[in-house]
Amino acid sequence: MIRHILLCLTLMTFSAEASAFSFADRGVGLAVGEPGGITLFYRDSEKSFIQAFIGPGLMAGVDYNFAFAGALKSATNVTPYLGLGGFLFTGDHWSAPHNVSGFGLRMPAGLLIQIPEAPFHFHLEVAAASTISPFMYSFAAIMAGVRFLF
Repeated sequence: MIRHILLCLTLMTFSAEASAFSFADRGVGLAVGEPGGITLFYRDSEKSFIQAFIGPGLMAGVDYNFAFAGALKSATNVTPYLGLGGFLFTGDHWSAPHNVSGFGLRMPAGLLIQIPEAPFHFHLEVAAASTISPFMYSFAAIMAGVRFLF
């Protein structure tokens, strides 16, 4: 299923306009899911942004995402994105031994949903993720949240 989502988002980029997504440059918010917790947002260009998360169980990560503004012609306030990132974790995660620490990679695909004239946006995301060390474990992570933009 993740392959189908990624394929659809990739195909949408060919029909996307070169317009910029109109969100503020910075944001902070809360998310639920995997990973949940505090999220940070920084738009570094008109077509990309960085998001970071700090979650319970001492899990933290950063993703670099490419935004495809204008890809959804009928929903101009919705911007799809694809990214690549990494995460660090410590504690009890994914049936791991107690107090294990390690790192992994993730590839998020999601939607940024901007309410016109509102100082916040919603984000929905699914990510293919895998721990790399100290053990290999692949999983799908789903996250939803809201960020205050400034």
